[in-house]
Amino acid sequence: MSPRRRGLGGYRPGLPALPRRIRHTGGSRLENVAAGFPSGNGCWPFTCSEDLHVVVHCGKYQHARCTDGQPAYSQWFDWAGPYSEGLAVVRRGGKEYHYRPDGTPAYSERFDRARPFYRGQAQVVRSSETFYIYPDGTRAR
Repeated sequence: MSPRRRGLGGYRPGLPALPRRIRHTGGSRLENVAAGFPSGNGCWPFTCSEDLHVVVHCGKYQHARCTDGQPAYSQWFDWAGPYSEGLAVVRRGGKEYHYRPDGTPAYSERFDRARPFYRGQAQVVRSSETFYIYPDGTRAR
């Protein structure tokens, strides 16, 4: 008998536990059953963070609202991470930066690597120089 977790559905050993609105469709394939994303053609949602979850569709990433599954914005990225302190790390064209839930970049700079915000700062790398920034993109001292 496989264990179940309170409030989560579709849990099977070897697969992540998911909110009830997301179900396993066989093997390790995941499908978002909310109307906001195509079903049955490679749309994979991940864990909710700050009421948004990362969705992968045809190799592109986007965020969707956990409450109704609708896209949070219209843009798609090469990669997107979960939200942390109101901003998510996204990658487009080989550069990373932080993105707001309303679909706008937090600042104009682009970095080779960006980490999620923790206690008001995020580590970034540009041309092999590592430093920290604030949510508005200014360099932390």
